[in-house]
Amino acid sequence: IITGTAAHARIAPLLPKEWEDCTPCHADATRSSRNKGGDDVPIDFIWENAPRSYTNNLRDFVKCYSHLPNSIRILDNKWALARLQQSGESIRSNSRGQVCLESHCFRGASGFEEFAANLFASKLKSKDGDKDSSLISSTINVDQLFHQITSTLSFPKIFHETYYTTWVIKDAASNGAGGIWIMSKNNFTNFLPLSNDSPLIENHKYVAQKYAFPPLLWHGRKFHVRVYAVLTADGQAYIHRRAFLHVANEMFDARACNTETEDRVHITNCCANSDDVEKFAGEICIDFEDSADATSVIIASYFPSIQEAFRDVVSSAWPFVKGGEVNGGFEYMGLDFILSSTKDPAYASAECMKSNPVAYLLEINAPPSQDTATGLDHAEGLHNEVLSDLVKLWILPKADDNFQSELGGWRRVLDFHSTSTVAASSSLPSKRTFLNQMRWVTFEQKTARAHANEWNESMTRQLLTEFSRAQFPYFSNRETCRNIFLENAGGSQVPQQVESLMSLSLVNRHRSVVGARWQSDARDTMRIIMNASRESHQVFLGQNATSLLMDLALSFAGLYSSNDATLTNSDEIVVCMANHEANIKPWVLAAQISGAKIVWWTATDGGTYLDSLIQCLSPSTKVVALPHASNVLGYCHDLAEICEVVHKEANGRAHVVADGVSSSPHRRPDVQALGAHWYVLSCHKLFGPHVGVLSGSLGAVQDVFGDEDVRKIFEKGTINFEACAGIVGLGKYICELASHEIDLPGNKSTGDSDSILHEDSVLSDDTVEKAYRRIELCEKNFVSNILCWLASNPKVNILEEKIIPDNRQDGSICVNRLPIISFVHEALKSSVIVAHCKVHGVILRHGSFLSSRALKSCAIIEDDCDEGVVRVSLVHYNTFDDIQKLKCVLGSIVGW
Repeated sequence: IITGTAAHARIAPLLPKEWEDCTPCHADATRSSRNKGGDDVPIDFIWENAPRSYTNNLRDFVKCYSHLPNSIRILDNKWALARLQQSGESIRSNSRGQVCLESHCFRGASGFEEFAANLFASKLKSKDGDKDSSLISSTINVDQLFHQITSTLSFPKIFHETYYTTWVIKDAASNGAGGIWIMSKNNFTNFLPLSNDSPLIENHKYVAQKYAFPPLLWHGRKFHVRVYAVLTADGQAYIHRRAFLHVANEMFDARACNTETEDRVHITNCCANSDDVEKFAGEICIDFEDSADATSVIIASYFPSIQEAFRDVVSSAWPFVKGGEVNGGFEYMGLDFILSSTKDPAYASAECMKSNPVAYLLEINAPPSQDTATGLDHAEGLHNEVLSDLVKLWILPKADDNFQSELGGWRRVLDFHSTSTVAASSSLPSKRTFLNQMRWVTFEQKTARAHANEWNESMTRQLLTEFSRAQFPYFSNRETCRNIFLENAGGSQVPQQVESLMSLSLVNRHRSVVGARWQSDARDTMRIIMNASRESHQVFLGQNATSLLMDLALSFAGLYSSNDATLTNSDEIVVCMANHEANIKPWVLAAQISGAKIVWWTATDGGTYLDSLIQCLSPSTKVVALPHASNVLGYCHDLAEICEVVHKEANGRAHVVADGVSSSPHRRPDVQALGAHWYVLSCHKLFGPHVGVLSGSLGAVQDVFGDEDVRKIFEKGTINFEACAGIVGLGKYICELASHEIDLPGNKSTGDSDSILHEDSVLSDDTVEKAYRRIELCEKNFVSNILCWLASNPKVNILEEKIIPDNRQDGSICVNRLPIISFVHEALKSSVIVAHCKVHGVILRHGSFLSSRALKSCAIIEDDCDEGVVRVSLVHYNTFDDIQKLKCVLGSIVGW
């Protein structure tokens, strides 16, 4: 039985002539079909594009059937495909760096409104949205130029940045030309419920899919590749060597959104373009294995990526369609791909693009139409070849034992059963369909919740970043806002709260009253930020971190005090090579004065970090000087665990002196939780003024200074009252960052529901904790994004590029990576890279950053090299757009 006129006309001639055609109501049928159990010979093979009611009692008992249990609901469904791509199994990156296009599911215009409110939060909240500078599209160059790969195929060379916010909206139940719209920030209001022209039907299912950019072009026009595939009940997945190119009618222009030519530029379906005979390119046939055809050769370079995408989606779908062994089920599919590149087209060469091809799966038709759009001989021939090979591969050997399976043009890309010990199902396919449906319902609910949480987290991060940037005058200043500032490890920008209170302190200068109050308030502010209560710690304000560490080291050497902690020639000072010189030179000097021995702790391999420390420790250890995080390597270590090890191995007599300058902008300097005896930071790298802050536990202060007036040692002369006012302003910023209300559409939980008051909130332990959680959220994935891109260039050497997992089972220290990344280029000087970036508005810095010992221990730079490394350092007010700009600018350097 072959239902459907087109299917019957195409497939029946491919079957053996001796087979009886039992298709009801068909002129060529030799007899009518009847339910299983009748007098007639049982039906052996059924092909139906959509199941018919009269085959209900036949499907379970045939030898070969054209669907797998529940497969139409999963594979031929845009909504289900989006859910599969959102799942952890499908959305992951694989060994080739394959990724799915971001997709979102929603119902009707109201669901779109929620989606758009998240996507364009700033514009919806703006009273004058069209003038929102953060959303006004900029154009690198409006001319349509192309990177030529062949005379036929090309990439857009220079493009309009609108594509960053361009999406394709699809009717989840529609196939063909209808139900597809291009949406961007310029026309999204047309889809909202209040729009009279909104094409979206309430409660109807829709899918929003990120626009695939840059698309590979055919003679300057966008196209997609129609690939044919089949998934069989025995767990085999195949792709056919023959495919079609379906081409849009108009020349590609990324700006063509909300225009009359929009559909003809962006939509490539044959049924949407075939009505214009003059412009329609026809159905272009290709062969992935034809080395004589230039177009096929280029398209064939995408075949590995096509395989990966297909394997990915069928691996995710298999648990919900398996179980068709009894009736020889299979699923014939047409997969539509946009071919693109992982390299940025504005700056990468055509050669680079060809080296990193990626195929994005747009949708699946299961089964695809057996008709051609043109009826042309070459298109008819390709259809016949693919279907004839399908008949020989599966239908004939399943329906008739006299036939052996033949691959023909099919290429196997996946075999579930070869890697599975699960026995073939003996259940009736109808029963398996019900079980698969129940399994899918559970899966979709779980995936929808997880995706909603991930989406809300992403939107929360975006809104927090927007709020943060609004607090920093740097981003509103006409001169500075043009630059991407990625030199935060050298000194961060300052929020308006710091600026305003520093200015206020200059209005009323009364040293003994107003100045003393600013000083007291600053110290109290730092106590709260560092969780250094009066009952556990003392806090000192100094000129900078370097001077505070020098005074501390000289105190250990006995210059400022003489107590039990004073160094002697029998003591040892363990100094970490990853330190900034500010935490090295003072201890070298202290050792020279006291006769103590320096023990160098080289900890460049995170896997042996703890072991290497233990080897340095002994009962003679008096001081361990280390960075909480390196200012060039970016690793933030588990300081609390290190302190426990030091206490144990040094019999409780060693002081841990931690440099928290690089970590404090990213992780809370909670001195009680961290456990270091002494902890120093610099406010000018923590969004504040140029002031150093040193915290010492009461026990450590007593050991070193006894009953002396310690404040006179660290706080020499008159303190900078304006800077103290700035510290108070820093506290206000932290408080506002914590208390800022995140209002997501639909009042969905953001996972950030701490009960903090707003206008009347005050700085407290809770507010500081919440602010740092939000800082971590804003910085999430910065490191992996940059590292993956840099690592893809074999000419780039990244310092400590091996990222150590947060949870290790071998007992070694746990670390996490802060957004501080340093690298060198084999062919380009660091100074050249930084200068090029500066010209193009990206602020970086190069050098050794007073951490030359750490750099040399990594064997990245030579002893006589004054170029140093290029350092990229981000904080919570940076964005992924900043990272994208960095990539573009670096990629534009000749020789990169």
